[in-house]
Amino acid sequence: MAYFKAKYTYVKITIGRCLNEPEVETLEVIPGVKVKGRTITVPHHATTQFAILVSALNIDMINAELVNPQNESKTFEQWKNI
Repeated sequence: MAYFKAKYTYVKITIGRCLNEPEVETLEVIPGVKVKGRTITVPHHATTQFAILVSALNIDMINAELVNPQNESKTFEQWKNI
């Protein structure tokens, strides 16, 4: 039986100030990045691009929390049932 190991890892980042609309639009151009108030959710595949933009926009990050670091392997039937 085949096993699949999916990565749904992302980082929740807290920043020091609320962003203005152009800054939010700039960050959300990266696929999967979501900005809500002072919290930004960044998927694992976008961390490098996000870091470049944050540096360019001069945004201070206060905290970064890795969420769902690793899922257990599941069979196809288990994934199908989800």
